[in-house]
Amino acid sequence: NYKKIKDYFINYGFNEVFTNSLVNSNLKTNSFSLNLKNPLNKEINTLRTSMFPRLFEVMVLNLKSGFNNCNFFEMGRVFKISENKIIEQDKLSGIFQSKFLSTNKKDDLDWFKIKGFFEMFLSIFGYTNIEISTIQQKTIYFHPTRSIQFKINKKVLGSFGEVNPMVEEFRGIKTPIYLFEFNLGYFKNWRMKNDIKTYNEYSKYPSITR
Repeated sequence: NYKKIKDYFINYGFNEVFTNSLVNSNLKTNSFSLNLKNPLNKEINTLRTSMFPRLFEVMVLNLKSGFNNCNFFEMGRVFKISENKIIEQDKLSGIFQSKFLSTNKKDDLDWFKIKGFFEMFLSIFGYTNIEISTIQQKTIYFHPTRSIQFKINKKVLGSFGEVNPMVEEFRGIKTPIYLFEFNLGYFKNWRMKNDIKTYNEYSKYPSITR
């Protein structure tokens, strides 16, 4: 299933990246982050709670290098402590800016086109009756008023929106930068919930018209 997800985003011009799951300790996430007792390096002494900080670094590096296709995604595991328990989750996270859905190079990226892009992605895995709402909890990564989350049966499948204007890395950039994140735990058994399509064998003797 993960290969199918990768193919979907690669076919739309995204680039897959691989970053280190060890990061530097962050005061903003220190309350629920998982620190290593004996780290090999003091600069990377904590397991990541999100893949966004590393994706920010990748985005900034490519923007400074003048790379045109700045659409990136990563699939990996994040860690956090909740109620004295260690929680591990597989996530799909991404960051993008270029007009990958626009046929006209002069057009700006349309919010509703991107929203439809993710709705089409969810429909492939059988999630059609999706509830869309604003993100209820405050987050340091998503814009407080220009972000939404996709829900079904009170389960949050994922989130999408503009990057928070308080993120220092992108304060000097005028073009909006978008983020998305999905919980891959809801994409594992999608074939078990959908009917298997059956196909008829095509004719070995096609009709000929003279």
